[in-house]
Amino acid sequence: MDRPATVATPATAREIILEIVRNMREGLEPLHYSTLAPAIYHVYLHADDMDRLRGIVPRIVEEASRALDAELELLNRASLAERLKIARRGEPKIARPEGGWRVVILENTDDAVQPGDIAIYSELALPNDANGLGNVLGGKVMHLVDLAAAITAMRHARRPCVTASVDSLHFLHPVHIGELIILRASVNRVFRTSMEVGVKVMTEKLLTGVRLHTCSAYLTFVALDAEGRGVSLPPVVPESEDELRRFEHAGERREYRLATRERLRSRKS
Repeated sequence: MDRPATVATPATAREIILEIVRNMREGLEPLHYSTLAPAIYHVYLHADDMDRLRGIVPRIVEEASRALDAELELLNRASLAERLKIARRGEPKIARPEGGWRVVILENTDDAVQPGDIAIYSELALPNDANGLGNVLGGKVMHLVDLAAAITAMRHARRPCVTASVDSLHFLHPVHIGELIILRASVNRVFRTSMEVGVKVMTEKLLTGVRLHTCSAYLTFVALDAEGRGVSLPPVVPESEDELRRFEHAGERREYRLATRERLRSRKS
């Protein structure tokens, strides 16, 4: 006899707020004189949940900020033993982020996500992410680009992948502290055991919604087997005009990379 299908429970505003608070507690980072709490929370919801809650997203963000403040106050009023247990170190004071809480609710595009699933990515907004002008360090953006490209490469190959090369990266606009960084990555073309992954970086001002193209990069990845050897990859079949354009340009860039590598080898010999 077949079992009845499980009916997914839609995500509610209360569940989202509770999950954000729980994420904050788990992400406390003890320092020498205080304990830092994560300042940025990216909340990803199933498309159905996002459509249903879209009209009250600003209210959820406002209530989540209040709940985080209340939880912080509660933790700082706790007994010394409880605070030491929470902070995992000797300094019990938990500091509120100087720039306040930043909660962003987005649609989860992962095919495996189910209605009711709530995924949260949180991070600390630390001074070492910025230069003296208040802009995010270029190295931080490059790190995010490499991560986004690696995830995309592994999802295509379903194998471990390593970065083989990165083309030149030019910043068109600075990334300011407090702006949302959006990275879109795609496998442009496969060359037997290697593939080119393109990453486009956009920034969004959360209060106005204005977006700017910050930079783009092209990275080459190689998929490995259990012995660390390169393995053949499934091909990319372009369909749309944009996919065809990226496919053709990827071939041109590969020819340039191979020519550059050959010139470098000839200089060493």
